[in-house]
Formats: sequence, C-alpha cells, structure tokens
Amino acid sequence: GFNDEFRAKIRDIQPRIMDWLDDPTITDIMLNSDGRLWLARENRPKAEFGTFIKSSQANLIIATFAAEAQTSPDADLALECELPGLLRLVAWLPPIVESPTFAIRKMAQQ
Repeated sequence: GFNDEFRAKIRDIQPRIMDWLDDPTITDIMLNSDGRLWLARENRPKAEFGTFIKSSQANLIIATFAAEAQTSPDADLALECELPGLLRLVAWLPPIVESPTFAIRKMAQQ
C-alpha cells in the first residue's frame, strides 16, 4: 500500500483523493483542465464527482506522485509514472494544456 508520508502529503493537498485511492471500487481518478474531478468505478461509466481542485493543488498532487515514483516531467511537460502494484499516473502540464490535468488508473488488487 501507500506509505504514511505519501498518504499525509496527498491528504494535506486534497483529502478526498486519498479516500478514493483507498476505495477498492474506484478504478480511475481524472482531472480535467477546468479543475473538475471525475471518477470511474468498476462496471459503471465515469461520472463527475462535483469536486474541483485548483491548479496549485493539481501541481502539488502531480509533484507528489512524481517524487514517490522517483521521476519528473519530461521536456514536453508530460509525466508518466507507476507506483508498482498500486497505480499508474499520466499528467500534462502547461503550456501543453491550459492547466494541469491527470489520469490515475489503479491496478487491480489481488
């Protein structure tokens, strides 16, 4: 699972994201450039959750995942990283997008 330091950092930025990462029914968490978060649950279509986050929060979330995966965005300001056995994150940063966006896909748990 996630280590305590990672959990604390994500909770400080946006507590709901850590709750969703812990929820076994949620398979994907996506952030649009308008700051709107979307969730996908097993065997259900994705749905807007009604939670918005600021660009600064999105940047911190992306940086926290990158640090945990010991990587950083490439020259094109895109980031792809994996926390082995837990999830995969793909993120894009300005100027290639209006504001930070990301998609988190949780790996199936055995």
